Amino acid sequence: MVSPKHPQNFTADEVGMWLVAIGLGSKVSQFKESGVDGGMLMMLSPEDFGDLGLSSLQGKKLLSSLETTKAMAVGGSGAPDPAQDARIMKLEDENMALRQQLAQYQQAYAQQQPAATHHHAPAPAPAPAAKKPPLVTYVL
Repeated sequence: MVSPKHPQNFTADEVGMWLVAIGLGSKVSQFKESGVDGGMLMMLSPEDFGDLGLSSLQGKKLLSSLETTKAMAVGGSGAPDPAQDARIMKLEDENMALRQQLAQYQQAYAQQQPAATHHHAPAPAPAPAAKKPPLVTYVL
């Protein structure tokens, strides 16, 4: 099982998605306007909550959810896993290469297809039916 991405590595958009997931979606715009990415998220303290439009209780929820997310990301140790991050980056690179290869194949396939025309050629005439041998009746 692959662990979730460590919140320290979240982009600002991922922080926004995470806020929605923990029930603080109404605060996404304040976080984006303040440029909160994963690194900054990890440094937030109760003194920062007011600047981000969070009440004290919302701040507690954020910090509690952040601890849970960190624990899920690293199997409970609370620290980033560089080896896992390297594996994720390698897989993301492979995925991007495969997407590019697929796009090239799709483009080549599209170029091989005859252009559609508005004039339809008549359907070919059906092949003549094979003649049946005459029915022969023998009288004894």
